[in-house]
Amino acid sequence: MDHVGTMRPDAPAPAKDAAAGWYPDPTLPGQQRCWDGAAWTPRTQVTVPVEPIAPLPAEG
Repeated sequence: MDHVGTMRPDAPAPAKDAAAGWYPDPTLPGQQRCWDGAAWTPRTQVTVPVEPIAPLPAEG
């Protein structure tokens, strides 16, 4: 689910020449913010932690 949030104007870009996409929000821990390829947008979403998948038991 996307949310709309305010971004500080001095927030750093994700990286030089970064492609458009979702990146960790530099102002809101635990959130991602949409980078349009030139600037941050007001769209944010909660970062969902990924749990590792347990390996299958060995056959034998």
